[in-house]
Amino acid sequence: MLLRKLNKNGRIRQMINHDKFVEWAESRFGDVVIKGDEVRVNSIFAEDYKHHMWCNTKGGKKERANGVYHCWKTDNKGSLVSLVMQIDNCPYDEAMEILEGYDLTFAGLEKQVDEMVRGKSKSHKIIVETNPEEDKISLPEMTYRIQDLPSGDYFRNEAEIHLKERKLPIDKFFVCVGGKYKNRIIIPYYDRNGKLIYFNGRYLGKSKDIVKYMGPDKKTGISKEDVIYMPQWAENGSKIYLTEGEFDAYAICIAGLNGVALGGKEIHDTQFYLMRKYQPVIALDNDKAGKRAMKKIGAYFESHGFEGKVGYVKPPPKYKDWNEMLVKKGARILVGYLMTYEKKFDSLMMELKE
Repeated sequence: MLLRKLNKNGRIRQMINHDKFVEWAESRFGDVVIKGDEVRVNSIFAEDYKHHMWCNTKGGKKERANGVYHCWKTDNKGSLVSLVMQIDNCPYDEAMEILEGYDLTFAGLEKQVDEMVRGKSKSHKIIVETNPEEDKISLPEMTYRIQDLPSGDYFRNEAEIHLKERKLPIDKFFVCVGGKYKNRIIIPYYDRNGKLIYFNGRYLGKSKDIVKYMGPDKKTGISKEDVIYMPQWAENGSKIYLTEGEFDAYAICIAGLNGVALGGKEIHDTQFYLMRKYQPVIALDNDKAGKRAMKKIGAYFESHGFEGKVGYVKPPPKYKDWNEMLVKKGARILVGYLMTYEKKFDSLMMELKE
């Protein structure tokens, strides 16, 4: 079971399971000396018979969430998770499971999630369509609110099926029935005042020769690098969860938190400017590209004055993204997982996980 405790600021902090680490260490090193929170073993970095590698499951003086080790003979140091990865030759997720015992059935979260979200669900802001004649960006021609199309209409049916399968609200999106964006769900981007600033068109067909996502024409002068997708604009100072795609951001909003889509695996200066007054938590897809991007985005925030102020959380290994987790587990479990498994980003510790 995952261990947690309150840190000095009164926030919940994740910890390595001490008993699990001792059990693992005994199975790998044999000769283990335990002194309180410290587990001393023979170093793997030098010839050693006197337990010169000290492992602290509470993370040492800085209380690092993934624990720390220090070899006093070679001065090698790192996290306990990286140590397990090195010795067992396993990926990060497996090492975390060994040390913390992820409950991927989420049965243990049911009670606390009930208490956490009971009576605290947020209503979503209803945004009206803006006047195309007054705005630089307008929705594509032949674009309609999905529910305004006749019952039985092909494009309405395709859009409804797609969104219902993802447990997303039909009335927050549009569908295009002709022209360049035909057979695409149109995802509108609004600013804080409800003004349309961008859109993305998600193709509904199965052809692999057609671009899956398509934004406004380049002649508008606005690209996805200039905007962020925030289904409901959060108050300044609020925590926001940064995702790659709009559907993942909306899934997080449905769970009662603030989801924001970057529109990809990179962050750009204009996007950072729009998010500078928030508390960012990087929450990208659960694939190798997402893990690499998480490190780059975290380092970007750190280099822009957010050192020690950035969080990160990854979907469980069996789910590729947050929308899939919403579909399979529901909003209560999604919010419980996000709040329980969020960690503090530290670029140094990320390097040790390589």
